[in-house]
Amino acid sequence: MPIFAACHMSAGILGLVGNLMSALEAEDQSGNSTIGTPSAVLGIVCAGLTAAGDFLVPMYSVKSLPFKILSGITSIIVIGCKVVFSGLAQKGFKKLNRKVNVGPMICEDS
Repeated sequence: MPIFAACHMSAGILGLVGNLMSALEAEDQSGNSTIGTPSAVLGIVCAGLTAAGDFLVPMYSVKSLPFKILSGITSIIVIGCKVVFSGLAQKGFKKLNRKVNVGPMICEDS
């Protein structure tokens, strides 16, 4: 029980801080990743703590296999989206766009 509570409480606190940082990142018009990278890291850590808490100490384990699979897939998708749409992945998309002309993958202000 303490592990479950600690993981979810930490994830909740980091989620609050991460949401504030995400809002500040969205309002930043400079394109600088000063806030974007820490925001993505907080999101990944938050999703990881939630998944770890659910995996290590299942409070009320779901007996239905499809829902267990769906819970795992959701955790993986959240972490994957944070990685793909973070500032570091966007830099990779820019490099890919320079090498192979795939068109714009990043929204920028003009």
